[in-house]
Amino acid sequence: MQIRYLIYLILWPSYRSVEWPFASIEFHQLFSEVEDSFAIVHQKPNKIKMIEWSFILAVTYLRSQQGHVIPAKELPDFSLDLWNGFEKMAEELTTNYKRMRFSLTDSMFLFL
Repeated sequence: MQIRYLIYLILWPSYRSVEWPFASIEFHQLFSEVEDSFAIVHQKPNKIKMIEWSFILAVTYLRSQQGHVIPAKELPDFSLDLWNGFEKMAEELTTNYKRMRFSLTDSMFLFL
């Protein structure tokens, strides 16, 4: 989990919305996933915030594809209760993130 934050903290200030640093990930497809995710949780962030979240999703996706799934023990203790408390939203987010092959714990991490 710490590696994800570190990568994000280095890349986001360096690239912002000027350049997309993830050659293996199609930006517009990922941005669409971010839009869908925010719609599920009834949020309407500005475009910069959605690009920022695209960076976070890209880093999470790459780490997950490399076999670095977040272990449940690294999530805060309240994560499962929070996830279950928003059951309908969590179900829809899980469906969205399954398209990207995220584990349940990676999905929960993004929900926090």
